[in-house]
Amino acid sequence: KPPTPWPSDVSVCFADSPDLMAADISRGLLRRVQRECPEPEQMHELEQEVASGRCVLRENVDGIVERVVFLVALRIEDGVNTLMQLGSIGEDGRLQRGKVELPGTKRARDEPASEARLRALSKLGILANYIKLSSEHEVVLDLKSHKFDIPTEYRRAESHATLTDERQFIDEAMYMEAHVAE
Repeated sequence: KPPTPWPSDVSVCFADSPDLMAADISRGLLRRVQRECPEPEQMHELEQEVASGRCVLRENVDGIVERVVFLVALRIEDGVNTLMQLGSIGEDGRLQRGKVELPGTKRARDEPASEARLRALSKLGILANYIKLSSEHEVVLDLKSHKFDIPTEYRRAESHATLTDERQFIDEAMYMEAHVAE
């Protein structure tokens, strides 16, 4: 059985219009957003996201430009608790942001979810050795982006996983990994 539901005549997971849109459409809509937005710094960052494929822009039925972001998240459970990411460390070794969320990453428009999932797992260090993936489903959230002030659809491929060993054993292994690296 595949990790996602079988495709049908009505639905194919992860093959919706934003996955299949041409990059030129996003670039054209970006020019329209740039004319309407007074913040050049925000627009530069949005331009980078569109150019790298980390998001696409589309026009809804009301003529409003929407941003679509593709995410991969790991719901890792130990039978009682769910592992949550509390923040991330930047290249300078400092806390970049503190936010409670499932561990994961953005996926590029043309990047298979499986490759993005492997990238997310690789960021977990030795913990990745104790994770067993079981199933996947898509969660779609429609929110307004605080950063860009644009309606945004977040399309999250959420993988369910369990820890394969006792938490105490895993905690000891992670402690040893951290101290060997020093």
